[in-house]
Amino acid sequence: MHPAGAELVGAAAAALGQAAGKASDSPRLPRADAARNAEKIILAAREVFTEQGPDAHLDDVARRAGVAAATLFRRFPDKAALLRAVLDARFDERVRPVIRAAAHDPDPASALARVLETALESVAGDYNVLAAARPPAC
Repeated sequence: MHPAGAELVGAAAAALGQAAGKASDSPRLPRADAARNAEKIILAAREVFTEQGPDAHLDDVARRAGVAAATLFRRFPDKAALLRAVLDARFDERVRPVIRAAAHDPDPASALARVLETALESVAGDYNVLAAARPPAC
């Protein structure tokens, strides 16, 4: 499996545990098909929210992932939980590896610059996902 895919599966498994109200350090792992479905849902959500913005419908996410809406809602009880899983997966995929590498960089200023640059690129690339996650204005 591609390293980014492995990170995404890990994020999907963590999301499954959180969505079910379990601690993420629970020793019980989701079934393989449940983890695959969660991964497909997270990837589809990223695509749909990137394309459609904050007004995207979760039915569109389920359709893009190739799962029933009930499967999506069983894994992610609401839009906020799904968006959190998408953003967590994206952070794990893009930013966390740079932070880990920066911790071993002998030049702290260069390391910090790389982390900030990566974080800002991630925010810019996921603007519509972040906009969807923002609470509505009063």
